[in-house]
Amino acid sequence: MTRPELTLKRGKIVNDFLHLEWTLSLIITYKYFKRADADFLAQVMCDDSMTFGLRMNILDKISPTYTDSQKLRKLNKIRNYFAHCHLHVSVQQDSESFAVAKSVHPKKFAEFVDFEAFASDFDASYETVRLSLLELLYEFGGKFEPFEGQVEIRDE
Repeated sequence: MTRPELTLKRGKIVNDFLHLEWTLSLIITYKYFKRADADFLAQVMCDDSMTFGLRMNILDKISPTYTDSQKLRKLNKIRNYFAHCHLHVSVQQDSESFAVAKSVHPKKFAEFVDFEAFASDFDASYETVRLSLLELLYEFGGKFEPFEGQVEIRDE
């Protein structure tokens, strides 16, 4: 994967995962408040200490039968590789091509992170997990209404 390709894919994966994480925050909020409580979302769910792992622990308690927990955890792991692995750019093969972007694997120093495989795994599971989280949000009374390409939350 070239550096420009990796940069675009990195942005897409981080952005897509933010959507999942926000949906997870809404699920938790609707479970306890039966509405999108802005103060709770801003002061608790968006607090620096509210990690993805803590959100998942809460999800496991409020919906122990949710079937895509492992897929969601794997998507988070992939997101972390894209967000946190430092890029090392290899030498260009010729003047016509971009250099290949690589990163030493943070846990296996003799290997490189396989960003293409991670991207493929992310893309294969993302839509399934997104839809299952939305279904769970709806079960707790939450609603998503599209608004000019953005997501807007409304209580009724």
